[in-house]
Amino acid sequence: MDDYKNKDNIKDESIFLEIVDRFFQLSPVRQLADETEKLMIDSLNIPYFKVNTFYYTNEYVVEVLTPNIKKEQINFNLHDEYLTISIENKLEIEEINDQHATFKKISSLGNFSRTIILPHYVNTENVESSYEKNRLIIKFPIKNKHKNN
Repeated sequence: MDDYKNKDNIKDESIFLEIVDRFFQLSPVRQLADETEKLMIDSLNIPYFKVNTFYYTNEYVVEVLTPNIKKEQINFNLHDEYLTISIENKLEIEEINDQHATFKKISSLGNFSRTIILPHYVNTENVESSYEKNRLIIKFPIKNKHKNN
């Protein structure tokens, strides 16, 4: 009798876990989780940026979602099949208030980077990049299989 109850408990637990897993994969819940993560990262000033990669017929695309920074703060380097994306985050705030005799100066400097390995079929020549609305796009052409490399 005890074995029967244990089997039912295991079955109930797996059904529950499956329901929870489905719930968190729903688009509105996933979107809420992503936005909450972004809010936490932005508010805590954690050096972080998300990288997505996409493969199309003629090109390989690397999408970098950056914090609110200027184009000049982003740098990317190619070395063999390694792509390193780095961001220099420099912040200086200076406030002087003569009426209340207060002075406030905040300085912050942070560098962070991510390195990804590019697939072997990517041509690292003729790379195109663009940056708009906190989104860096780097496009790599696909090597032609019929040409000698």
